Amino acid sequence: MLKFITEDYLRALYKKEAFEFFQVCEDQRLTPGGRQYLLDKKIEIRLFDKNKNIKMNTTLSDNNIYKLKSLDMEFLSIANELLGKSTEFTHELLEIKKIFKNIIDNLEKKAELIKSEEKMEDLECSSIDENHLYHKNGKYIFLLKKLSLELCFYKDLFLKDIRINRNFSLVISKLEKLIHHMMEEL
Repeated sequence: MLKFITEDYLRALYKKEAFEFFQVCEDQRLTPGGRQYLLDKKIEIRLFDKNKNIKMNTTLSDNNIYKLKSLDMEFLSIANELLGKSTEFTHELLEIKKIFKNIIDNLEKKAELIKSEEKMEDLECSSIDENHLYHKNGKYIFLLKKLSLELCFYKDLFLKDIRINRNFSLVISKLEKLIHHMMEEL
């Protein structure tokens, strides 16, 4: 079995027969050129863990990483605006941001994923509408809901890793809880 999967190997394999995904075993490594070749061809990279028999989608283009980093900046932008209004809400938001930043760092292979045993609450604030324009926290409710919906989109779009998906769900759940608290405040 190949230990290092190179661009040349992948080109030859693809030339023989085109494929939509490429499976990498845990004891194999893609060279940077090999990874880029698969990304350029839009071929899904699957990591196969022999011990758990879990297939994980690990394909993340630079554009997706940049979008996630942009969403990370949204956390800070909203926290900055919220700071003068409520230090409690700002602190909650920054704690949520830490979990999200850890997801990004893990995807970039810079950090281990935080394992949280926190229970996720199912608070879907679906009744947000133009009536919240007049709510004292309306602006922040809208911004946080938009951020929550964008996170749902990215979670479902390209993150198939169960562990990362769970942390994404935790971030979204905590955002929804924060929105709910803001809506309750008069």
